[in-house]
Amino acid sequence: MSARGVKMEKKTSAKAVYVETPALLGALRTRNVSPVTIFRGDLELSSKMKIKVWVYKKTIEERFPTLKKYSDKAPPTDRFATHEVKYGPQVVPISSAEWDVVKFKPEKSVKLLGFADASNIMQ
Repeated sequence: MSARGVKMEKKTSAKAVYVETPALLGALRTRNVSPVTIFRGDLELSSKMKIKVWVYKKTIEERFPTLKKYSDKAPPTDRFATHEVKYGPQVVPISSAEWDVVKFKPEKSVKLLGFADASNIMQ
């Protein structure tokens, strides 16, 4: 049981997948993941009405690890290196302190922005 008295049951699902090449059968697997909240906060319906919600991730897309290129010839990283921002055709260096000031820091929230007619939603 969780702190709010709601019993979270572990659910499993099965899906029939037809594979023509038997060698590919090892590549298809499912993984059981326990429910973890990705957001705990307010669902803002209006500026005067907010509801406490817990958001759980239902599915996640599995991706292959990205390829990385390492080289012994590359110079070691400079801890005093600056960030660069493209400004028109030029690239302008800015310090880490300036980067922290101008970097976008969004707040985590869930807000109702509006409604749409069901006929406008493609399925």
